[in-house]
Amino acid sequence: MLTCTMTKSLRDFPLEVSLRLGQETLAIIGPSGCGKSTTLRLLSGLLTPDAGQIALADQVLFDRSAQVDVAPERREIGFVFQDYALFPHMTVAENVAYGLGARDLPKAERERRVRGILAKLAIEVLADYLPDELSGGQQQRVALAR
Repeated sequence: MLTCTMTKSLRDFPLEVSLRLGQETLAIIGPSGCGKSTTLRLLSGLLTPDAGQIALADQVLFDRSAQVDVAPERREIGFVFQDYALFPHMTVAENVAYGLGARDLPKAERERRVRGILAKLAIEVLADYLPDELSGGQQQRVALAR
C-alpha cells in the first residue's frame, strides 16, 4: 500500500497530492505542466515535498514533521522517464544492472536478477546490444527493466 499526502510549490501553482494505492495500476493524466512528472519525482525521492508524508507498506519514506527523508535509491520506487534515459555507452544488461550496483549485492546475484528481469520482459536476446541498436519499444522495455 502506497499512501501520500504532500504539497510542493511549483512556479505557477501549489501542487497538492493525496493518494492511497494498493496493487492497482494508476495512470496520471492531464495537460502539460499540471504536475504529473513532479508527482512521480516526489514519490521516488528525486524531489522533496514542501510538506506531507509518503509511506510504502509500513515504511515511512518521507515525513517533513518527523524529519524523515529516505534516499531515492532506498525507496524501491522507480519510474520510466519519457526519454527512457538509457546510458548510450552501456549494453542492455549493463543498463539494467546499473541500479543494482548501489545495493551491495554480490556480482552473481546482480547477474541473476538482470537475467530474470530480461527474461520476464522477453528481451534477454538483447542483453549485449547498445541502446542505439534497439527499436523504441525495445528501449522502453529496457527502461522498465532497469
